[in-house]
Order: sequence, then C-alpha cells, then structure tokens
Amino acid sequence: MDSEAALSSYEADDTLVELLTILNTPTGAGSRADASLILADQVIAAKLSIANGSNPTAIISTIADANSLLSGFRGSCRTM
Repeated sequence: MDSEAALSSYEADDTLVELLTILNTPTGAGSRADASLILADQVIAAKLSIANGSNPTAIISTIADANSLLSGFRGSCRTM
C-alpha cells in the first residue's frame, strides 16, 4: 500500500470534528484503558505525519493492519 492509499483510507464521513473527538476522548488507564482509542490516536498521528512529508515506507503496512483492526469499530467514532 502506498502513502496515498493509506491516507485515502479514511471513510468519507470522517470529518475533522470526528477526528478531533477521537483525539480528545480519554483512553482510560490501566486495565480500563480502551485499546481501540489508543490505536486510533496513533494511526491519526502517523497519517498526519505522512501527510506532512514523512517517509511512509517503514510504517505503511502497520497503518493498513491498524485500519483493518479498527474497521470493526466504524460508526462508533473509534477508527480512522
């Protein structure tokens, strides 16, 4: 997957407000932490870094894997 494909994997309804909602949602702590929110925060950060010019070669397959894992949460404001 190339960087353009990874960046375009956002759903059409992923708005800036929705992404900010994800980033601003507390993930919890310890055994009560929400792993899907932690992963979503990291995916958003990685995609923004790529969009800002970082080389995606080393991370692109990891982003694709994360998107696949998070796809089960679509509609609940927990994915990329």
